[in-house]
Amino acid sequence: MASSERDKSGADALKLEIDGPGVHPQTVDPLLTLDLGRAYLRFLNKIADEAELNLEFKGLDIEDKCAALVFPSGKIAVAERVATDAHRMLAGAQLVSHRVEASANEFRAALRALPAGQSVAVLLRKTRLPIPPQSSVRLQPLRSVTKLRAMLIAVGGKQPTAKFTSKSEGTRPFTVRLSDIPTAQKLGALLFKEMDVEVRVERDPEGLIVAGELLDFTALTGTDPLESWRAWFRTAASEWDSIEDIDKELSRDEVLETWVPDA
Repeated sequence: MASSERDKSGADALKLEIDGPGVHPQTVDPLLTLDLGRAYLRFLNKIADEAELNLEFKGLDIEDKCAALVFPSGKIAVAERVATDAHRMLAGAQLVSHRVEASANEFRAALRALPAGQSVAVLLRKTRLPIPPQSSVRLQPLRSVTKLRAMLIAVGGKQPTAKFTSKSEGTRPFTVRLSDIPTAQKLGALLFKEMDVEVRVERDPEGLIVAGELLDFTALTGTDPLESWRAWFRTAASEWDSIEDIDKELSRDEVLETWVPDA
């Protein structure tokens, strides 16, 4: 590529720069460098997918500025927005969602695989974003004991668990362990009813309950089971609100099967 063409393409490109003593395209480990670039692009694509953004990269160049992987983009404004979000996640200033976590960890691993003394930065058109060192220590879930008003929507299992929904926890249900089967049997009589529960929970960095244990529960007196069911339905299945004939909708894709005995 001619020098003028290279300069022009670099103006609308993200650059992933590896810096350090004696670092040049001729001296870097090609496998580690390409693994780093691949993991970074996968990370950006996951962020863009979750934000419903149309991220576009086409082509690849290597620039002798230390050693920089150059990713030309036809949508540079979108690319820079996603790259900025990625940098904030790596710096701990923005939470990493469940859908993005695996690709973020893949890029962190690629960063840690680089030789000692090498650092990485992302170069935007007008900004340089140094990527902070990534610890290999996995953050422990946040643990706490909390009291909630919740509705039981499932209970059972050989190692018994109970699944609840709670307005204070948003629309996502959460599951907690039960101490024994008799507790599960008592809860079984309260299916689709609201109760006050005390739970020891583990939360992810986004504050969502990912595990826990039921410590105590108190059934609410005078609760109408039908109204409890309707409250759960409003929370967990709101997409059906606009359906006038539910029976017709359920039978639309129904497939009739004929059983034929073996010969």
